[in-house]
Amino acid sequence: MSLILKLSFAIYLININLVANNLSDRAIKRVSPSEMMSESKVALLVGNSKYNNYLFGELKNPENDIRAVAKKLKNLGFTIIEGYNLSIDDFDSKFDDFKAKLRANSDGVGLFYFAGHGIEVGGINYLIPTDLDVKEERKIPRKSTPLNEVIESMNETGKRLTIAIVDACRVNPFEPGRNKDSGGLAPFSASGTFIAFSAESGKVADDGSGNLSPFASALVKHIDKPQRIEELFKAVRTDVYRDTNKVQTPVIQDQTFGEFYFKLPMSVQTTNSNNDIKIDNKNKSTYSIENVERTQFALQIDRYPTDSRITIEGLGAKYNDGIMLNRGKYSILIEKSGYQPKRIKIDLQSDLRLDVSLEKIELEDTKISKVQTKTDERFTIRKNVFIDNKTGYMWEKPKIVGNWNWDSLDDRLNFTKTYGKTWADAKSYCDNLVLDGYSDWKLPSRDEFHTLMTAYYGEYNNYENWSKWFEANKHKRNNYLFVPKEISEFMVPWAWTRDISKTNTSYSWRLYFSDGDDYGYYQDDNYLFRCVR
Repeated sequence: MSLILKLSFAIYLININLVANNLSDRAIKRVSPSEMMSESKVALLVGNSKYNNYLFGELKNPENDIRAVAKKLKNLGFTIIEGYNLSIDDFDSKFDDFKAKLRANSDGVGLFYFAGHGIEVGGINYLIPTDLDVKEERKIPRKSTPLNEVIESMNETGKRLTIAIVDACRVNPFEPGRNKDSGGLAPFSASGTFIAFSAESGKVADDGSGNLSPFASALVKHIDKPQRIEELFKAVRTDVYRDTNKVQTPVIQDQTFGEFYFKLPMSVQTTNSNNDIKIDNKNKSTYSIENVERTQFALQIDRYPTDSRITIEGLGAKYNDGIMLNRGKYSILIEKSGYQPKRIKIDLQSDLRLDVSLEKIELEDTKISKVQTKTDERFTIRKNVFIDNKTGYMWEKPKIVGNWNWDSLDDRLNFTKTYGKTWADAKSYCDNLVLDGYSDWKLPSRDEFHTLMTAYYGEYNNYENWSKWFEANKHKRNNYLFVPKEISEFMVPWAWTRDISKTNTSYSWRLYFSDGDDYGYYQDDNYLFRCVR
């Protein structure tokens, strides 16, 4: 079986009602078997196969998968809304109809299924419509549907249970050099959820040689059997693993309470006032479920710099992200050479995530090495460097070979593939650079880069606002870049900065000299850069 660019990323997400206005205190509303059989069940299923954009190829099975699943769900009592090869506007219209039907009955179950292309941009997963017409990854958000907004909109309808199945492409066509069998949507999890992935993280799913993908085929085979949702996905995992020659392994993350059946067993009854379910079979087997009080909690410390050392004082165990610790008080030391260390004291009574930044120790004479040149010219150009006489910054003069059109996407991607580095490699390169007799080079901050720009929009947030700004300011570009003419031949269309995102330490800020704005992106991506001192 051949692998294609389609990756099934299947998520069963079970939402639970808020209790006491605390998002961490969510639990599935318990219902009796009779209520489960008669409650309202509505499903929206979307299959996108025929894509018009050259970056996203046509997919073989999304339409077939959706039709097969829709047939099963109809037999299981779901009211079905189907959509095939939807544009962004068509999707919005279908989803509005779906929400209206969910709101018509405040109780019951809502299910959303999407099969087609998907992509992760800036930590957010987007469902790709068939009429996508963008040529740059950074413009995906304004033309696609954020998965998190779909889930949030379903939750707002007040259903006792929501389920989402997302079968999407993981290969990012905007990332040059990325292995065709690797990539991925951003991790998606939440308290009180049941999540099933059709393949392990970073693995491309097999689209299958038949009319259905292996994952959809297994799901259709087992979904109408009388079993709990956990048992359903164990059966699906077994079939997919076997049918793909042990290449593809569906995985689950279960953070739910209570039970859910797509099809109830023939004989069920409740065992107590909480409507826990007991299944009667010929052997009269019974079971019960109860919560157990937790005594350990997860600790996650997001720190800057990311290689800072963390020590839990007085504890022999070595810190790792998400470490489970007993309830109690702890003293934690965070340190790195050249930075002011910090000690944090916590009383751990629940899962805790901290964001800690260390301040770099600045020596009093660090600015002495700045070149102070008195001249009427803005820039002094040397063989290996150029100096901004306005700020005193000295910039590495890049070795650009060939004639590049920065307004050409192909030229940008080819240049990035040739000269780009990951964020860590770019930072290491600058930290270890010895050039023009100086060794105190560094990767520039956003503020330092901004001093070179002839116009600056700000952090990218909205295409319409940016587009209006760009049209009003594009005359300030030189050689397609928002930099002075004297240095336009030495600059690049986009470049890493040393600034790390405060909300996701796996992302760093990049500056777009071609578009005049900043944009955060994954640090493992290859990208262009410049050094400064």
